[in-house]
Amino acid sequence: NNTWIYCRSNRHNRAVYKKLVLADGSDDGSNNGTNNTVNMHIRLPDAYESSVGDGSSVTCSILANEVDDTFTMLINGIAWTSLNSSSPWYNASFSNSTYTYSNGTKETAIEGYVDSFQASQNNTWIYCRSNRHNRAVYKKLVLADGSDDGSNNGT
Repeated sequence: NNTWIYCRSNRHNRAVYKKLVLADGSDDGSNNGTNNTVNMHIRLPDAYESSVGDGSSVTCSILANEVDDTFTMLINGIAWTSLNSSSPWYNASFSNSTYTYSNGTKETAIEGYVDSFQASQNNTWIYCRSNRHNRAVYKKLVLADGSDDGSNNGT
């Protein structure tokens, strides 16, 4: 817990880093006799990790003891199901998926893929929420402008 993970490419003179912070695993208070740990996750590039022209998956997920039909993703305040062809996010082709792991944990995920980030996607807020568990995660996509050579690398 509270471990820094640092990855560096000497060839490209760039680095990324992230702090690992573990959830406390506490009960959500429903006391229904099951493991009530709820974990939420959002995956998209960290700030300045991607540039215009790069591609990446964009995923929000929640892991719980049941599939969460209230789980949703908002992109700059617009539900992923309401994106239209004028949105720079439309071609990410978001979809809703569910998975069941061998330990019985259920994952509800909203997943998409951007082939090539556009400047109009810079500074986008991705917000994912579960009404069932009254929890949310959010993250801002900040694209590098191409002038960052990575030498700053977090110091």
